Amino acid sequence: MVGPLQAITVGPLRVDIPSPNGTTVAAGSSDGTAPVWDLASRRITATLPHPQPVISVAFGRDSHTLATGSADGVERLWRLPGPVLAGPTDAVFTVAFSPDRRTLAAGSRDKNVWLWDLAQPRRPVALDPPLTSPVGSATLDGSAAFSPDGRTLAAGSLEGPLQLWDVTTPREPVWLGPPLTGPTAVVQTIAFSPDGRTLAAGGDDKTVRLWDVTDPKRPHALATLTGPTNSVYFLSFSPDGHTMAAGSFDKTVRLWDVTDPKRPHALATLTGPTDAVFTVGFSPDGRTLAAGSSDKTVLLWDVTDPKRPVPLGPPLRGPNGQVYWLTFNPDGHTLAAANTDHTVWLWDVADPKRPHALATLTGATDEVLTVAFSRDGRILAASGGDTRVRLWDTDPDRVAAYICSVAGTPLTREEWSQYVPEPYQPICGNGN
Repeated sequence: MVGPLQAITVGPLRVDIPSPNGTTVAAGSSDGTAPVWDLASRRITATLPHPQPVISVAFGRDSHTLATGSADGVERLWRLPGPVLAGPTDAVFTVAFSPDRRTLAAGSRDKNVWLWDLAQPRRPVALDPPLTSPVGSATLDGSAAFSPDGRTLAAGSLEGPLQLWDVTTPREPVWLGPPLTGPTAVVQTIAFSPDGRTLAAGGDDKTVRLWDVTDPKRPHALATLTGPTNSVYFLSFSPDGHTMAAGSFDKTVRLWDVTDPKRPHALATLTGPTDAVFTVGFSPDGRTLAAGSSDKTVLLWDVTDPKRPVPLGPPLRGPNGQVYWLTFNPDGHTLAAANTDHTVWLWDVADPKRPHALATLTGATDEVLTVAFSRDGRILAASGGDTRVRLWDTDPDRVAAYICSVAGTPLTREEWSQYVPEPYQPICGNGN
């Protein structure tokens, strides 16, 4: 299936093997990873996780297929650069898809916003160099967001000002300076209104600032919202753009009416979390609001009437760490949570009064601080303290089809009988 392979076995020390086309080097390591480097840029383009030490690696003839053998006795096939994206050199605080899903952005504590071309999701391409503040400007802090039309990318800073880029052509981003001023401390969160006309930012100065970005080349301030008594960690607009929610370190969620962003007014203050609220999010139909907290729980409210939110049952529990980021999938049936226990939890919230856990995604080696669904719901991205961005395909049928496409010839009845103790069942279209 992958053509002739030249395997090399490695022990405690890592040994590298080049791809046939000479552009890539892969390694097997005793730390349970198989890192892959691009020789031209000398950067790691993928880090393939394994449950035990990687004892052999081999490239296929096409240079895009890598076979790895692990001490767990399993041989794995990967398409490179693979589902784990590298580039950031410090913790990633934001992952965001462009609306057309063709571009992924990652805001990092390394003071950059990294971009990848996802035209072929199984073969992402890094768009170098990453975005960074122009000389003399405020230092980027990892907060970032795409506008709803995908033409503008905003990024916050440690000092407060926000930077805007025109990313109509992601390979050639254009800085739209001067920066947006107003915030006087670290910007923790950025959000565009659904119509793209308003940009909101909150952070350590305990305020939420609104700007009119109808023309992103000529933004102007609209309003400053106050009320939180500590840092504002997360902002979310309702799908109709009339309501904005803010999660704060003061353990509350505040709702504002921003129908007229020049004259916003408070609607309600939600309590219930017993520790800092790191993340909030509206369901796609706007009827449910979720909030994740440092207390390791997720709370749900019915906000059909945002002036009178109604709690929806007991908190969702499961993660063993702080719930740092929440996002609904586009149909509103699944809620994903990034957690500091190195996991992403998924809940079925099709009936928000009766949610239940669906799955726990693992693989991260450090805190997971951010998670995002693509607008079409086909891809889930997550990242955090280990600097790697991981991508998951959310369609089981599509995943099964892909596995079958790279798995080679299925087992025959005779082979199944010899190697598998369970009753025979055809797989990957094999009906023998």
